[in-house]
Amino acid sequence: MGNDVDAKPNPNAGHDNADDAVASRGGNPAEHKSNESSSTQEDPAETSTKTSSRVQFSAPKLIFFSFFMAFLVFAIPEGILTLLDLPKVTPLNRDGTIDIFWGLTPNLKNKPFLHKELGTYFKVSTNSHSMRYREIPTGRQENTIRIMALGDSTTFGWGVENDETYPARLEALLKEKYPNENIEVIDGGVPGYTSFQGLNHYKVNAGRYEPDIILFGYIVQDARKVAVTDKQQAIEAAGIGYLADSPLYKLRLVRYLAQRYEFIRSWLHNDDAKGKKDKKGGVYRVPLDEYRENIELFVKYANKTRSRLILFGFPLEVVGYTKAHRELLKKSAEELHLDHFDPSAYIAEAARRKTLYFPKDKGHPNAAGCQVIAEQVEKYLDESGILARTIAARK
Repeated sequence: MGNDVDAKPNPNAGHDNADDAVASRGGNPAEHKSNESSSTQEDPAETSTKTSSRVQFSAPKLIFFSFFMAFLVFAIPEGILTLLDLPKVTPLNRDGTIDIFWGLTPNLKNKPFLHKELGTYFKVSTNSHSMRYREIPTGRQENTIRIMALGDSTTFGWGVENDETYPARLEALLKEKYPNENIEVIDGGVPGYTSFQGLNHYKVNAGRYEPDIILFGYIVQDARKVAVTDKQQAIEAAGIGYLADSPLYKLRLVRYLAQRYEFIRSWLHNDDAKGKKDKKGGVYRVPLDEYRENIELFVKYANKTRSRLILFGFPLEVVGYTKAHRELLKKSAEELHLDHFDPSAYIAEAARRKTLYFPKDKGHPNAAGCQVIAEQVEKYLDESGILARTIAARK
C-alpha cells in the first residue's frame, strides 16, 4: 500500500530526451536541427535543370501515348460496332429503303395509284420538280400570286384525282373570287412527310418557287407514334441527306452515340415521360420540342424566300392523337407572331352531317372533304385580309 505512487506524465519528457540525444553527439541541439534542414535543400538551378531535362525527355512519349489511347478509344468500339452491324436502321420508306427523304417521282402523267383501303385507283400527275401540279417556272413571277401548300398525304390528296385535292380546289375558288388575278396554289404535299422532312423538302425543292404564302400543314404524321424519331432515323441512315456532309458521321461510333443521345432526349421530352402513356407506346415521329424547332426553322426559310408563313392545322374527322401538336402549333403562332388557322372544330361538326373522309381510311378526306377544307381556307384568307394585302403589295 505504501509503495503505491501517483505517476504523472512529464509533458517535457519527450523533448528532453530528444535534446539529450542530440547533445550526446555534441553541439547545440537547435544548431544541429538547422544544419539537418539545410543539408536536405538542393540548389535551385540544379533542380530546374533536372526538371527541364525530365519534361523534354518524356514529351514525345506522352504525345505518342495520347494518340495511341485516342486511337484505342475509337478503334475498339468502332470495330465492335462494325462486327455487330450497329447501329441498326429501321426503314421508314414504303419500299423498304432507309432514305428518310423520299419523294414523288417527277413527270408522272396520270399514273394510277392504288388506294389499298378501298381497292380502287386514283391518277397522279407531277411536274419536273415532283409537285402534284402543272409545269410552271421557278422563282417569283410578276403578276402572279403563289401559295405553297405543304403537308403529308392529306395535302397531297391521297385517294382523290388531281383536280380534287384541297390545293386544287382552293386554287379554283380563289380564281373564281379574284378573276383578274393570276393565282397559283401549288400542291407541295408528300405522302408520309413530317415537318422534319418538310424542312429539307422546302430547302431543296419547294422553296425554289418562292411562294408569296406558305400553308404549313405538317401535323398528322408528326404526331404518329413510332419506334424511333425522324431525326434518329436520319442519323442512323447517315450518308443519305441529313448530316451527310459531315465526315464524322461516317464513323459508326459517332452515329451510335448520336442515336442514343437522340433517343434519350426525345424520350425525356415525350409525353410518355410525363406519365401520359399511349396504348401504342413509342415516341412521336417529331417530338414536341423538335416540332417547335422545325417551326422556327421554317420561319427562317420563309424569310429567305420572302414568303408569309401560315401555320395550318390540317383537320381530321377527329382530332385524337394530334391534340398535343395542335396545341403547340397554336401556341407557337402566338409566341412567334405568326398567322394560324385550324378548322378542326368546323370540320368535325360538318363530318357528322356529310361523309367527308373515306369510310375505310379515316385519315384522308375524300373529294367532298377536300372541297370543304378548301372552302374554309379560302374563307380564312379572305376574312383575315391576308390575300388582299398580298395582292396589293405585289402591285
